[in-house]
Amino acid sequence: MIDGALDDLLGDYNCAKSALFRLKRRGKELGYNTKDAIISALNDRLNRLETQYPPRGSITARRDDIDTTTGWMLGVVMRRQSAFVGPQGLVFMDRKPDDLFWSVQ
Repeated sequence: MIDGALDDLLGDYNCAKSALFRLKRRGKELGYNTKDAIISALNDRLNRLETQYPPRGSITARRDDIDTTTGWMLGVVMRRQSAFVGPQGLVFMDRKPDDLFWSVQ
């Protein structure tokens, strides 16, 4: 179940800086590698899908070398694309072979 799956990791925050601080601190407490804490947390809490054709509504992650906050973009699988939130709003991108996916059921 996705509802609240990362609440213990992210907690309360009011800006990107405080979210990153909380993620790094809490991730370290839980024994996660700081660089990939968000991926480790999703792996621990959701069912990882080892496929290039995940069902719609699945959570997806893609490496993001531009935004060094977490190093990852998180999104939702649509049909042939995934939807990510970017600086300019919602961005739709085709899936890539190195994308990661998790089931929310």
